[in-house]
Amino acid sequence: MDDDDADLTIMRVIANKIPDIEVSTSRSLAGLFDRLKSTSVDCVLLDINRPDAHTLESDIFTVSVQANVPVVLITGGD
Repeated sequence: MDDDDADLTIMRVIANKIPDIEVSTSRSLAGLFDRLKSTSVDCVLLDINRPDAHTLESDIFTVSVQANVPVVLITGGD
């Protein structure tokens, strides 16, 4: 999940090189939660620098409870 289209594209290209991985993307927490209603996921890659970000702890908790999967934090920042 990332709010930047270029970053989403880079992550998708890299992940698609790994066999047996299917990638689904979302630009926001709301979009992720909508997707989770119809799609199961094994892991969430979560950008920490998003307009809808709260605190790291809150985002990790919210996503892990909603998706019941591991959350991996990512960032393109310093």
